[in-house]
Amino acid sequence: MGGVGKTQLALKFVQLHQKTYDSVFWLDGSSRDKLQQSIQEGLCRLEPSQLAADALKALESKEDISAAVRGFQRWLETQENSNWLLVFDSVDLDPFKSNKNSAAYDVKEYLPSANHGSILITSRLDRWAGSVGERLPLDRVTDEQARQILRKTAEKEVTGANKVIKILDGLPLALTLAGTYMRLASANGSEYVESYKEEWHVLMKDQELFGEEQNGQGSVLTAWTLSYEQVKSQSEAAAGLLRLWAFFDNKDVFPRLLKGAADVDDHIPIPKWLKELATSNVQVRTAFACLSRFSLVEDTKGRDSKSMHPVLHKWCHFKARQQADDKQLSLLATAMVATAIPSNSEKESSELCRRLRQHANRSDEMINMDALVELGDLKHSEYTSWLYWQLGTLFERQCELDKAERMHGRALDECIRAGTEDDRLLPLLYYSQGNVCYRRGKYDAAEELFKKALEQKRATPNANLTDLDLYVGFGNLYSNRGDLAAAENSYRQALSNLKEEDGSSKTVKLYVTHNLGQVFALQGKLTKARHMYEKTLQGKLRLLGSSHESTLQTRNNLGYLYVQQGKLRKAEEMLIPALKDAKNALRERDHLKLEILDSVGYLYKEQNKYQEAEEMFKQALNGFKLYFKKHPSESRIQENLNSVQQLIGKRKLDHDTWQTTHQKKTKKS
Repeated sequence: MGGVGKTQLALKFVQLHQKTYDSVFWLDGSSRDKLQQSIQEGLCRLEPSQLAADALKALESKEDISAAVRGFQRWLETQENSNWLLVFDSVDLDPFKSNKNSAAYDVKEYLPSANHGSILITSRLDRWAGSVGERLPLDRVTDEQARQILRKTAEKEVTGANKVIKILDGLPLALTLAGTYMRLASANGSEYVESYKEEWHVLMKDQELFGEEQNGQGSVLTAWTLSYEQVKSQSEAAAGLLRLWAFFDNKDVFPRLLKGAADVDDHIPIPKWLKELATSNVQVRTAFACLSRFSLVEDTKGRDSKSMHPVLHKWCHFKARQQADDKQLSLLATAMVATAIPSNSEKESSELCRRLRQHANRSDEMINMDALVELGDLKHSEYTSWLYWQLGTLFERQCELDKAERMHGRALDECIRAGTEDDRLLPLLYYSQGNVCYRRGKYDAAEELFKKALEQKRATPNANLTDLDLYVGFGNLYSNRGDLAAAENSYRQALSNLKEEDGSSKTVKLYVTHNLGQVFALQGKLTKARHMYEKTLQGKLRLLGSSHESTLQTRNNLGYLYVQQGKLRKAEEMLIPALKDAKNALRERDHLKLEILDSVGYLYKEQNKYQEAEEMFKQALNGFKLYFKKHPSESRIQENLNSVQQLIGKRKLDHDTWQTTHQKKTKKS
């Protein structure tokens, strides 16, 4: 990738090791003409007595380039001249395409045939690996190395250096230019970051003027533009994907996300190249390969996807904004993210939602920036409401409830402003917003929204909201308010509304029976609740897998119930693996993860492991305080924590009393 420091590293190598070699030749490999010119200059440095007649003639005429190249290669191949270093710098043009740049060349044509000497090639192309020599990919520098670069180029300790290091993510040339800019512009790290976010393209051009003047280094923008132009000449799809990528997150772009374009609404124009990507995994991988070949993207560790450096991603956004279709691509990316969001019944839905979350965050940024303001016929439409609703649902499932509430609010606003009060989507939007309020502990607001959803559903034929959804919603609300009879009635009505046993209905039925088991547990009907949980868990393990969020919920509740019944071994066998799976499968801020911590704390307390119980309760309480303001669970967990701390204090007091008594007895004896 441009800016990673290939040339600078090669220069440093030459400086450190030039005495090891009898001769060092630095060749400008950025084009065929510049390479040949460098070879001629290298030839001029050689003793005329060591050159053949045609090489000497080529030196005098300076016209027969081929003779000069052959003469230079023959000198390198001579056994007497075996201890040399040959550096080909910036071999970045791809010569192996039918529409190749005339300045491109095959570097192998310029290599000597001798098996002595040393050759170093710097390139953004990965195609030379294996065919020319051993590949040595350059990675980002560490935070400490980045800090040293800033300190050296800024010639001072940079205040706010950590902020600069974070946004530049170990890209050496960007760090060098940033340090130089801060020195010459008398700016600190915070001021640099603010300019980077607000006026990136102006900042980059200004700092690179300083950088070229002070450091003699090439422009990172120029390097990326050159790579982009080569990609564009070889693959319209890869170039288009690079611009579209600006409106996704820089990390983890994967085939299913791109295939979502096939299901986007007809009102959004889909470029031909994207239609082809959306219908073929082969086309997606070909586009990925083209971008990888020019080191513009890299493999995402442990995943079948690609990622991009954040500074390059910023450049892609700048590049996309220069194109006439930037608004279209922004809307298109948002629609693709919304379309890719899976239903809850999909077995791997939790993992897929986690991967989509960062792209949904990017869509949220675009919406907040009014980047989707030019929606044309889609503005204030049912489809736009659906987009926002999908994103809100994803945020809700990922426990980002602030964003979920805001996004569902946008969906409601779009739907109402469209002037279609009888819209079939409206009841679902009221219900979804109510569900988020319920999860945040805003029970009065949730009830009001559920009632609006019910009222709107009765007034709207063919509404997207089902009676089943409403029964479940009211059941959840009643259960958490302590109206257990009403909750049980709602859940039983929900079960009676379930129709044929397809995959989706089976999943919903398991969800409702779990909640009904929870009501039985709250009513003190523990045996009945246990049978309900055990039956539900079997179905969820079969349909959803052990790490699905819904399965973890049942594992947690069943384990907690085992503790209540004094079945501590069974509880431990259920809860400890559940906590381990939750740590791997759920985010830190996930409500369920905090609930499982609380349950494990309860288990440890009943096992008289008071120190371990205290730690679990503290983690759960801190999580609720950090991520869920004034959540009803806080007071209950605080009581549990106070109780176990009292037990720890009593145990310590008992121990101290025993120790004192024992010491007295010992003295008497």
